Amino acid sequence: FRHNPPVERHVFSLASTLGTHPKNLSQKFRQGGRFIRGPIDLIWIQEACQLPGKSTTSAALAIWYQAGLQKKKEDVKVCARLLTDFGVPKRTFYDAVKRLEDALLIQVIRNPGQCLRITILLPSRK
Repeated sequence: FRHNPPVERHVFSLASTLGTHPKNLSQKFRQGGRFIRGPIDLIWIQEACQLPGKSTTSAALAIWYQAGLQKKKEDVKVCARLLTDFGVPKRTFYDAVKRLEDALLIQVIRNPGQCLRITILLPSRK
């Protein structure tokens, strides 16, 4: 049985490699990095994760990522080129979008030859 070294040691070694102090490490990673803009509704993402297929979760994250880039949750344009970043084949993505739509998590406008236009439907609070 081998004991793993504390996390701080890994952070310090990574920080020294990057030439920054561990306290400033998160700031260093944020510079130029891509992220999914929040807040993401936890109930929404939990419902998406419970739908069949691993690709459904990937599609949900891709939609939230694009919504963050466009800074809106209504009429979010999601094109096929985004799918490669999330490792989802085009046909699989469309199947996943249909599952999200059937679960009433999104509303989709489809026009031939154009990007999908998606509205994220947040769960109602009772």
